[in-house]
This record gives sequence, structure tokens and C-alpha cells, in this order.
Amino acid sequence: MTTMRDDFSSMQGNSRAASLRTRLVGLPLHYRFALAGSLVTLIGMAVIGSIVSSSIETGVVRNSAISSAVYMESLVAPMSQELVRSATLSAETIERMNDLLTRSPLSERVISVKIWRPGGLLAFSSDADLIGQHFPPSEELQQAWDGQLNASFDQLEGAESLRERQTGVPLLEVYNPIHSIVSGEIIAVAEFYLDATELEADLRGAHARAWAAVAIVTGMTFLALFSIVRSGSRTIEDQTRRLRHQVDELARISAQNEALRTRVQGASQRVSETNERYMRRVSAELHDGPAQAIAL
Repeated sequence: MTTMRDDFSSMQGNSRAASLRTRLVGLPLHYRFALAGSLVTLIGMAVIGSIVSSSIETGVVRNSAISSAVYMESLVAPMSQELVRSATLSAETIERMNDLLTRSPLSERVISVKIWRPGGLLAFSSDADLIGQHFPPSEELQQAWDGQLNASFDQLEGAESLRERQTGVPLLEVYNPIHSIVSGEIIAVAEFYLDATELEADLRGAHARAWAAVAIVTGMTFLALFSIVRSGSRTIEDQTRRLRHQVDELARISAQNEALRTRVQGASQRVSETNERYMRRVSAELHDGPAQAIAL
């Protein structure tokens, strides 16, 4: 019983699909193009818009991170050189670092700073309670130890980011390797959080402009193609109507010819019958008249 219901449902589904295909095939060419083209255009617009928006965000974030990293390294790197010989910073250096970070305009831009040592050790933090603690190194931190500059809008999920979560503002997290002035080796990684309120607003504006440009260009392209297809569809429809008219005219003429042929055949048959009757009458008159007279 279940198999019969499944078969019936399958038949109904196939029937609906066949009916839909029939309706689609029966539509004019430009309508079918509009349906298929709009779907493809929307998918293409979404893909292109996502790629463009992602490229804009990556470029803007990276450029902002590079400029900020260069500035921060010029301030933090000289005070971090003692990490070449020690695993932590001295109390005097920590005090100088805190004093530097509380001065304007740096304090208006930089929310907090952390300096990492190998193994996830915090040699410095704007939150003094975190100094000397170990935390699992993140992927971005590992990449920074490999010499890469990383920047992203941080999700602030780690236990070491409690202070940053309490700020309530969007933050740009930057990981910048700190090199030894003497050997050029990476001796620490500076992690600093920048107030990204303006940057986020600029990115929203850039995203909106990018999506608007993609939508306008895509829409104009679709309209241009649709107008071409519609013109071709109308030409095909006109030619189809003329062809059907010619076919109907040929069918009418063929029917007339058939009727004339039938009439000719009928007339020919009637002529033959008339001739045959006439010959029989002449034969009978000859037999009954002159032939008998001649025989007599």
C-alpha cells in the first residue's frame, strides 16, 4: 500500500514537472530569458558583490593595520628590546608603557595593548592583572610569530579579552611582530586594539557603494541583453506569424486545387458517360434504321 502511494506521489510530481516545463516552453522567448536571466543575474550579482566587498574590506583593514602597526612599532619596539635578554619587562618599562598609552592622542585611538612572548606568555598588558599569565596562542598570534602582520575585527572570545569586551565599541585587532634592533629576529608580538568605529562606518559606506555599483551595472547589462532578446523574439514571432499565414494560404490553395481536381475528375467522368450514351444511341439507331434497310 505504501509503495502504491509512493508511486502515485511520484507520478503526481512528474506530472507537475511536465506541466511546468510545458508552460515554460509555451512562453515567449524574451519571457523565458527574463526568468532564467534574472536568476543567473541575481546569483552573479551576489557572488561579484561579495567578492568586491570582501576585497574592499581586506584592503582597507590591511592598509589601516599597516599604518597603525608602523606607528605603534616605532613607540613600542624601543621599549621592548630588553625582551632579548629577559622573558618579561621590568617594572620601570611597564610604567613607561602605561604612561605612553594614556597620553593623547594615542589613548583616543588605541584601546589596549598586549605584548606576547613565546608559549602564550603575556609580558605586558594594559590590564595589569594579566601580566605574567599564559594563554593558548591563537592562530593569528602563531602567524605573527612567523613574521606576518594580521588584522581583523576581533570577536573578543578569549579570556584575555575581557577588558576589550567591556568597551562596547567595534575593535580592530592587530598582531605585529617586534624585531630585535640588533639581530632583526622576532623577540615578541605586539597585539593592540584600535577603536574601529570610524573604520566600520567607512566600510559600511564602501560596501553600500560597491553593492550599488554592482547592482546598477548588472541591472543595465541585464536590461540591454533583455532588449536585444526581446527584439529578436518579436522578429521571430513576426516571421512565425507570416509563415503560419503562408502555410494557411497554401493549405487553402491546396484545398481549392483538390476541389478543382475533384470537379475535373467528375466532369471528365460525366463526359465519358455522355459519350458512351451517345455512342450507344447512335449504334442503336444505326442498327434499327439503316442497317435493317440495307439488309432488306
